[in-house]
Amino acid sequence: MSGEEPAPSSRRERRARGTGPVAPGPPLPRPPTQVLPRRARRRARRRGAWVAVVVLLLVGALVAAVVLLGRDPAPGGTDDAGAAGPTDTLLATLADRGRVTGAALLSVGEEETAALLVPSRLLVDVAGGGRAALAEALSVSDDAPADAVADALDVRVDLGWVLDAAGLTALVDAVGGVVVDVDADVRTAEVSLAAGPRQRLDGRQAAAYATHLAAAEAEAARLARQEEVLTALVAGLPDDVGQVEEVLAAVGPLSRPVGGDTRAVAGLLVRVADHLERDGGYGASVLPVREIATGGDEVLYGLADAEAAEVLAARFAGARRSGTGETVRVLVQNGAGTPGLEDLARERLVEAGFRFVGGGNAAVLGRRTSAVLVPQDTPRLREAGLGVVEALGLPQDVLAVGREAPTTADVIVVLGTDFAEVAAGAGGDS
Repeated sequence: MSGEEPAPSSRRERRARGTGPVAPGPPLPRPPTQVLPRRARRRARRRGAWVAVVVLLLVGALVAAVVLLGRDPAPGGTDDAGAAGPTDTLLATLADRGRVTGAALLSVGEEETAALLVPSRLLVDVAGGGRAALAEALSVSDDAPADAVADALDVRVDLGWVLDAAGLTALVDAVGGVVVDVDADVRTAEVSLAAGPRQRLDGRQAAAYATHLAAAEAEAARLARQEEVLTALVAGLPDDVGQVEEVLAAVGPLSRPVGGDTRAVAGLLVRVADHLERDGGYGASVLPVREIATGGDEVLYGLADAEAAEVLAARFAGARRSGTGETVRVLVQNGAGTPGLEDLARERLVEAGFRFVGGGNAAVLGRRTSAVLVPQDTPRLREAGLGVVEALGLPQDVLAVGREAPTTADVIVVLGTDFAEVAAGAGGDS
């Protein structure tokens, strides 16, 4: 029709014209292994409109229904701006005042994307910080959340992205706001937000909503809100990688690509946005967990190992780190007291195919000679112990069998100052 308005040519133009999700379509059947249901809102492609999605998440118990976007990942796929392999992974970590409030692990292939929502109360092994809730990982370093999640799930995390609440505020404002379904009233000193569908939120409102968790709610409620806000934010970014890089860089340290590779993160976000527009959504699962009794008021979680393994095998096969073989778990303690030794050991062990378990500081510090301990003299454990010795660059005589070795891991390492010297020598050669 001659008087019809021409279709917008980019996501930015479409956002400016106010195009967006409409009535929800029928829910997809729930896939196995606790993949979550969704109610994707889609618009049919016409001459004056485009496909967009805002997902309404239904939250129940922590591993029950969170409604999100949803498909299985597919291996394959590269991208000029930051591809790291057949399936590229990004851990988006949301933080508020230095504490992690939740994380989303994205696995992005050439054709499809999947997401795994990780609660901040998950107990993880933090290199240099010992056993702690993910919420505390940023107190060690910006790298720590991505490393801890990679170790806990035995997956590759190619890129990390830490986004503070103030950074989320700035990015949402930069894209002109986000449209989300607000499932709860939010009241703060700066924000008064009433529950209701399809509300356009500015940056402060979006950040308040994404970090909101009522006293009686399971943490899955906050994860659902964060995922909805992040999804709408990513869908609102420019189409061009360079422009997204500029938007991220303009926020400064409040939006921190781990390792400083802003362009790589921008490239991955553009690919995710393309999947959202083309497919009407991607899949998100809540990481299956179990409650851990702490004796205090705060609930902490451990992995529900069997259920988590099912989700990872079904939806993140392209991101698995250890392949099909049995992973050797290596518990590492810092017996020297030199800061950073655990992290240096972790890098070497992960690169060699071992699974790092953080043990914090040893009971007695100042140890001169490292020890690599295996609990039983079996061919498998002896071979694993020798592999650990080799990966750490230590002499074979540090391997001890059946002495002082606890059974929480296959191999236990107590680092001494000799490893500090080995690491320093390797650093000087590089």
